[in-house]
Amino acid sequence: MKKNYIAQFFLLMVSLFFITSSYSQNQKSNSWLLNCKANNPCFISQKIQFNYKGESKVIGGASVFYASKNLILRLRMSPNANKEQGVGLKIDKNKAVHLPITTCDVKICEVNVAIDNQLLSELRSGKVLSVVYFDDTNKQKALPVFLDNFNELFDQLNKV
Repeated sequence: MKKNYIAQFFLLMVSLFFITSSYSQNQKSNSWLLNCKANNPCFISQKIQFNYKGESKVIGGASVFYASKNLILRLRMSPNANKEQGVGLKIDKNKAVHLPITTCDVKICEVNVAIDNQLLSELRSGKVLSVVYFDDTNKQKALPVFLDNFNELFDQLNKV
């Protein structure tokens, strides 16, 4: 059983290497948006959408916010993600990392990770954050988080 997870993790990391710059034309993402609501901390976020036959569906999301003075990256995906296997993250050609899924409920699975200086630098200079996971049928899923206007919105987040 453990060997199976190791093999799947290896496949996940190899896939991240090839997926980073080769997303299907059918996958689309909005730009980062600054969200500020009364009596709530501001955050930046991006919906991950999939377009198929003219229909657009939200299939995930990414957000960056401060919690107790710590900068956090939150990634949301299908509730069918295989929690035991976690997710792989890779920004462009930087080193891939494997993270546990923090929580799942009937609507979403979520990964929360503290953003250190290295990750922040990669987010600020990168083009695509690739999020790869296996669903509960062991089918690999890849979500692109585009970083085109991340710098601008991150700077705005720090001014409010």
